Amino acid sequence: MNVMIDVDGVCADFVTNFYAIGQEFNPSIPLRTTHTQADWSIWEGFTREDIQKTWLRIKQSPTFWANLNSLMSWPDRASIRFASLVPNIGLYFVTSRPGYNVKQQTEVWFRSLIPGFDPTVLVVERAHHKADIAKALDIGLSLEDNEENAHDIGKVIGRNNSYLLPRQYNRKHKQSPDVSGIMEFLLKAGVDLNVP
Repeated sequence: MNVMIDVDGVCADFVTNFYAIGQEFNPSIPLRTTHTQADWSIWEGFTREDIQKTWLRIKQSPTFWANLNSLMSWPDRASIRFASLVPNIGLYFVTSRPGYNVKQQTEVWFRSLIPGFDPTVLVVERAHHKADIAKALDIGLSLEDNEENAHDIGKVIGRNNSYLLPRQYNRKHKQSPDVSGIMEFLLKAGVDLNVP
């Protein structure tokens, strides 16, 4: 089975670093994390100019995406490593990050957290293209933190196969089934994590 996992909001804490850069331009911007971000479309304290400056800095950085904090627990990281060794599981990390050497930075980030892991990272121009990737790769299960993406992917692979990782910014949406983390999601993909 081919499995697709989102990166930002599922594996990586993009929000914390985005706010930290914003604070460099505007010290009145509060600190937020993926766990405290209430709405994905509202960047608290940012002006339009702050957002533009922050994205410009991110797009020009050779290390921004390689230095994000992890949202993955140790069991999540171990289950990803184990799943990558299972012959009948194709594991894909799909993201719509912009910037400099995004694919390479993302791969470096995964390798720094999961020793011996060689991730398959796919970068799409727009998040809504993930449904096209799911169709092209014959994805059987998908994990997202964005309800709209999960819904679009669910139209391709089946609603009950497109999972949502609960976050504050998606708590009002109930179109997709929830999982508590990556490890639980991979168990649903048939990865036996209880092997000694």
